[in-house]
Amino acid sequence: EVTDWREGLGRVEISRDTVQDRCHRQVQMDASVLEVEASDAKADGIDWTLVASKMSGAATSEIPVATRATMSGLRVTDVGKLLALLGDQGTVTVIAHPRLLTLNNETSIVRTETMSFSVTPQISGDSVLTLSLTPIVKAPAVIESDLLARVIDGETLVISGFTRGRGVKEPKPSTVLFGGTWSGNGP
Repeated sequence: EVTDWREGLGRVEISRDTVQDRCHRQVQMDASVLEVEASDAKADGIDWTLVASKMSGAATSEIPVATRATMSGLRVTDVGKLLALLGDQGTVTVIAHPRLLTLNNETSIVRTETMSFSVTPQISGDSVLTLSLTPIVKAPAVIESDLLARVIDGETLVISGFTRGRGVKEPKPSTVLFGGTWSGNGP
């Protein structure tokens, strides 16, 4: 219970409504966990520089696309094009494709045989998300990372770097990927 002058009670009501609004924001996340088994047995993993340059569509022989030497994240708006480019480098297998719905600042967890990840969204009023992601690859050795990323409504964030050898007659490197499209749902 709050006791104050009328103008003070108005400010308390505005503050209470703001907190309620932030607590009730939710986000839908369409996540995918993919594995790409390289076609080239000598490849260490996916050539992300090539993927990034082809995703931008701006590269020519005269004007190369500026990319980082090592890429740990890629923002994608055309998922079909990304999958086609990954398919050019190997066999793409969908390990999991869950749809998650969670509230602001609440953690969602996805577990597969190969990989687990937790994601905690912080949703702004304009549907920009700050995502706290923790992907964990389980086999053959545990590989874990923590990262923060900002994405806009409808944008797909691709996280890679989880390369592992496979126990087959002719071992080929494979890369496990996590990607998700985020749809913010404001008040």
